[in-house]
Amino acid sequence: MKGSEYRSTFRPEVGNEIDWNAAGATSIQVTNREYDDLVPAFDWFHYPGVTAPYTKVTTQSSPANRGSFTGGVSDGRYGASVFTLDRFSTTGRKSYFYFDDEMVALGAGISSTSQYAVHTTVNQGAARSNASVGGKAVRPGTDSAATGASWAYNDEIGYVFPEGGPLKVSNKEQTGSWLDRDPVKRNAFTLFFDHGTSPDGAKYAYVLLPGATPEKVRSYAAKPVVRILRNDEQVQAVRHPRLRLTMATFHAAGSLDLGSGRTLRVDQPAIIMLNEDGGSAVASVANPDQPGLTVSVTLAAPGRARRASFPLGAGPNLGKTVTQPLR
Repeated sequence: MKGSEYRSTFRPEVGNEIDWNAAGATSIQVTNREYDDLVPAFDWFHYPGVTAPYTKVTTQSSPANRGSFTGGVSDGRYGASVFTLDRFSTTGRKSYFYFDDEMVALGAGISSTSQYAVHTTVNQGAARSNASVGGKAVRPGTDSAATGASWAYNDEIGYVFPEGGPLKVSNKEQTGSWLDRDPVKRNAFTLFFDHGTSPDGAKYAYVLLPGATPEKVRSYAAKPVVRILRNDEQVQAVRHPRLRLTMATFHAAGSLDLGSGRTLRVDQPAIIMLNEDGGSAVASVANPDQPGLTVSVTLAAPGRARRASFPLGAGPNLGKTVTQPLR
């Protein structure tokens, strides 16, 4: 995916502000001021949610993303999405899983031959007085400081890093301007994974907790509610035990170990939600890039196997979710 329309005036000194805005970008808001209070000093090459070489794009047009396995699945309440990154000499598998209180983001297989360091931006928003990592304040003027903290907080948004990683944090002044206006300065709070130059198979994991208090975020980091089952180039999956809900991106046919001798198997690439609330097993399945595909799903447990075939759509129904029970 890439931006389809440029609703601004291109300024070479600023660069292409929308080049990465449709590449797995996220917009995490509680007050609706998180980004408004930062623009026009926003760093357009640290888009929240995006994995990309960190450099200014100076052309009005650039190569489209070639990763066609990009789309989502939903049961009407919860959902998941996938973005397969393949542009600017950089590739990766990116999945997002959405629950009531949190969003879990997983990245795997991040590789690049770009001369620039590859960053995955967790978020960039207006810095507030409560900006912190691990409960310690991030002072204004902090620029790309490495941190091993398991959680962070700014404004009314919490961040948890269940598997660590090369995380960096900034709370620094940025300068920018609207078209034909004088430059202004804004303080930006930015969290990002620095995968370095020429990463080969890098990964990341983080959880976003919008509207949570710092105390709740600290507790969540100590005992995460959502479990990461797998995060590699074949399968990215999480489970919410209380909801009895499993979400998985199968980038290829394969199986997922659910624990206790249980296995979820698919015979085609697919994005899957498995809801076992109430004792039944209901699956929601989608494939965003292969029209007319039939996906076989099997939930195997000791002494029992439940399965179903999911005929998926084509044309205007390509990528549409199909939901049915496993029997």
